[in-house]
Amino acid sequence: MYKILFLSLITACYTGNLMATEYFVDPTSSAALWVEKNKSDPRALAIRAKIASVPTAIWLSKIHENETELAQQITSYISQADKQKTQLMFVLYALPNRDCSGQASASNTTNSQKYRTWINQLTKTISNTELTIILEPDALADMSCLTPLQRKDRTDLLKYAVTQFKIKSPNAHVYLDAGNMKWQPAKTMAEQLIAAGIKDASGFSLNISNYYATEPTIKYGEDINRFLMALIGIKSNMIIDTSRNGHGAPALPNQWCNPLGRKIGEGPKDISATVKTAWIKPPGESDGDFSPTANCHGGPKAGVFSPDLAIRLIKGE
Repeated sequence: MYKILFLSLITACYTGNLMATEYFVDPTSSAALWVEKNKSDPRALAIRAKIASVPTAIWLSKIHENETELAQQITSYISQADKQKTQLMFVLYALPNRDCSGQASASNTTNSQKYRTWINQLTKTISNTELTIILEPDALADMSCLTPLQRKDRTDLLKYAVTQFKIKSPNAHVYLDAGNMKWQPAKTMAEQLIAAGIKDASGFSLNISNYYATEPTIKYGEDINRFLMALIGIKSNMIIDTSRNGHGAPALPNQWCNPLGRKIGEGPKDISATVKTAWIKPPGESDGDFSPTANCHGGPKAGVFSPDLAIRLIKGE
């Protein structure tokens, strides 16, 4: 009896246990569309089997000026996922001053009010649909390139998004992004997550678009949770991007832009009641074609699918 009570108390500390989830396979993903248009290409079979057939997050990275257009896009995805009996995973990636340090994925969002309006439109369309939201990769980890006023604005926008989803889309599982294990100290990240509203979110995400191995990433997440428990009395669920971590991270620093020798990682699964892995960065989509901080190894513009990059990840080259 004491063992059961102890386990119940541990579970109660978390912001809500994760449930086993089968995620949506997008038939219109960049990899799937490339395969459809290039069926005779000798790379097509491998890309279809190893990448296009694996559930992968859908990135929403452009502010739609037309609310109807956005609603139609989201509604279409919801309908398709319902037919598959799977759950959507959206990545919201449209904050002002996005990627201010790397500059490979700059945002088209010009002001904070446009971003709030976009969030309002999303929550209205999503309504009570159950799905997963990864909120703004790198936003908290990559703030050293912002002014103090811009940092406050970013934190306020993230907290606004978390709050709006909780109120208007209560079945959305929202994960604030916590960067990667080598970016910010765990205590610093815990403090930033608290400021951005982690108490009202489902958890935090790690390793998005990065290459660090799963086990040490979990350890970093556990360190964050220890600080969250000490500071506000909660532990959060975590979801880890494993789409490109099959060989772990490059040995040399600043090798984040289409680095050589990386490999696709293990597919989505539940590691525990509070830890999931998922493919969040679509393998084969470029990290960028230029950055002042890294060699992009001949990749196309950020987000553009490259069969050459895809095959390199499949083969681990």
